[in-house]
Amino acid sequence: MAGERTFTEGEAYALVADAVERETAEAKTQVAELEAQVTTLGNEKDALEVRVTAAEDKATAAEKALEDYKAEQEREKAAEVTRTERLAKLAEVAPKLAENISEERSNRLVAMADDEFDDHLAQLREIAGDKGDGGKAGDPPKPDATTGALPRESAAFKGGKTGGDDKKPSVAGLFGARRAASQPASKAS
Repeated sequence: MAGERTFTEGEAYALVADAVERETAEAKTQVAELEAQVTTLGNEKDALEVRVTAAEDKATAAEKALEDYKAEQEREKAAEVTRTERLAKLAEVAPKLAENISEERSNRLVAMADDEFDDHLAQLREIAGDKGDGGKAGDPPKPDATTGALPRESAAFKGGKTGGDDKKPSVAGLFGARRAASQPASKAS
């Protein structure tokens, strides 16, 4: 066998040991490279997990914002329905007040609880006197159709009939009585 060489046992072991050493070194290099890749992939995986968590948090926040927006829209619709209903009830009790109501006041009416609003209407009816004037308290008094006299009402006197009933006190009579009471007794006689 031409070109073949025979090795002694020591040379054969040396050649095998050398080949094993080279293969082992090459395998260790590949292991180190693979471990570096595993570390890099692990870091990328961790970064992706952080991004996924951030995206999930952002999606949760967006869902909550959407729910809050929808709830706010529903509250505004309900408030507008309440506003319309309450202004209609207010117009029944006090039309002039309802005609000239400010946005701030209408917002306060909407914010009232139902029983609080009912109490408010009851107070307005009481203030208006609920005398069938349709809540037009504040309108100037109308003269009596029979006598043409204005009703005698003021902050000091309420509830008099129209005309000249001398047995009921009048504003002028009240002031005259007060003047008389404040003057000394000698001048009064």
